[in-house]
Amino acid sequence: LQRAATISSLVAGRDPDKVLEDGERSFRVLPVEALTEADLQPGSNLASKEASKALNARSRNAALGTCDGFFSHSWSDDGHAKFARLTEWRTRFEKENHGTKPTMWLDKACIDQDNIDASLAALPIFLQGCRTLLVMSGPTYFSRLWCVMELYTYLHMGGEVEKVALMDIEGKSPEQLRLTLARFDARKANCFKPNDRQRLMGVIEAGY
Repeated sequence: LQRAATISSLVAGRDPDKVLEDGERSFRVLPVEALTEADLQPGSNLASKEASKALNARSRNAALGTCDGFFSHSWSDDGHAKFARLTEWRTRFEKENHGTKPTMWLDKACIDQDNIDASLAALPIFLQGCRTLLVMSGPTYFSRLWCVMELYTYLHMGGEVEKVALMDIEGKSPEQLRLTLARFDARKANCFKPNDRQRLMGVIEAGY
């Protein structure tokens, strides 16, 4: 967790111990069964904010390390397709774990919507608190810098490939996905907030 706290401190410009303390206190999980297809649909800023608060009410506080999956995805990708693939993962998880219902970390459900910047600063800690990284790749996934930051953080913390569940909503073959990754350039990835882009690129460059 200390490595995660260090990355968080670079993102937030704050003391690592304080960031870790805040991350542990604010960590939340969402039961996958509480998620609906409509929750994953892109929307206007106002509608999205109200929907996020409603979704946040369905999540609950949890201890780091108890969440089954960190959901890494782009909100610009098709919600119907993402929900379908997530349902497949949930069904497989329940079958392999004797009916146990999985939990997930989803940004809009698990981040304090009234204090988004502080919550995003603890993102590496939240990622470390999950057993599996669920990568839902789609047409825009590798163009979003926050998605790239999640992958970078996982690798930087020594994440294991075996604990990554890669699900592509377009049905690309492994070879097609490899070609997509081969063309990837972090310098062309975007953020909703320009200031976030500069900060995150600085963190990635410092890490390498």
